[in-house]
Amino acid sequence: MPIETKTLSAAAAGYENRDVRFWPVLISALGLAAFCALSMWTMKVMFETLNNRLSHIEQQARPTAITGGGERFPEPRLEINGREDFAAYRARQEAELNSYGWMDKKAGVVRIPIDRAMDLLAQKGLPVRQPGQPPKADKTPLDMIQERRLERGN
Repeated sequence: MPIETKTLSAAAAGYENRDVRFWPVLISALGLAAFCALSMWTMKVMFETLNNRLSHIEQQARPTAITGGGERFPEPRLEINGREDFAAYRARQEAELNSYGWMDKKAGVVRIPIDRAMDLLAQKGLPVRQPGQPPKADKTPLDMIQERRLERGN
């Protein structure tokens, strides 16, 4: 007696009984690869174009920024020598911290070097308020700092 083979449908078998077709998968993969390559090429061309345009604009703007001639750039202007400007600023700050000078000549207020000020503070100490004594109604340090800024014009 011959053995009968029955072909079940996919739903009756509980799984797919056919293989995936090769050509649609291959065409989809090649299409995806071509799309990625085209996108990368487009981005490369776009960035090169923008970079060339930016360098052209910078070359046109650079001579007037350095010489200061011709048309002036609007505020705020960029620093040309940022490191040198900052070094000069730090040198001025260090000189102010380490030298004597007048803060307010009319009032007799002087500036002393920071090392000397720390030595004097270590010798004399800070003023201490006695317990139960109300604070003085003098200027606070914040008030003095704000007055100093106003005098300097900051």
